[in-house]
Amino acid sequence: MTTKVDVINEALAMLGLPQSATPSSWYNKILARYNPTVRLMLEDHPWNFATQRTALQQLDETPIGREFAYNKPSDCLRINMINNTGSADDDEIPDYEDEAGKILADMDPCYLFYISNDWLTKEGSRRLGRVGVAKRRSRHQASA
Repeated sequence: MTTKVDVINEALAMLGLPQSATPSSWYNKILARYNPTVRLMLEDHPWNFATQRTALQQLDETPIGREFAYNKPSDCLRINMINNTGSADDDEIPDYEDEAGKILADMDPCYLFYISNDWLTKEGSRRLGRVGVAKRRSRHQASA
């Protein structure tokens, strides 16, 4: 499995800098930006590897203007899809609101497909690391 060190060393190589088995100043700079960059990449695209599917837990309260209120998962970074079937093939786009840690909708049951920020604490994906490095490098070159 790819580790942060693997991704950082690949980033150093892509930037034309020596890879390091021990922390260097470049390594530490990239490490400091690792989690924020991964978070941005996760929010930027509906990555399959980071997508979770869950049946939302209905709350007892009745929201104003909607029939049902559900708890939004605390690890939800980005909503990919919401439906009442739980099927990824159901691409009907229902009307809902994402408000104050809750999903307000007129459907029961309610399934949420979302990008989980659990990937910030896992080893991560080499492809995601490459995308992040490429984006950073292109921004750096554009500003130079």
